[in-house]
Amino acid sequence: MIAIVICKCWLFMAMASAPPPEASFNSADGGWSAVLVAGAMR
Repeated sequence: MIAIVICKCWLFMAMASAPPPEASFNSADGGWSAVLVAGAMR
């Protein structure tokens, strides 16, 4: 549960500062694709 909150906070901060390249398919599933991709890259 804590990890989900951290991912959500990171996603909101990323959107507020500069949308990542994967923002194009964020609307497809509500942004979870970007969270998973970002988590995989880290």
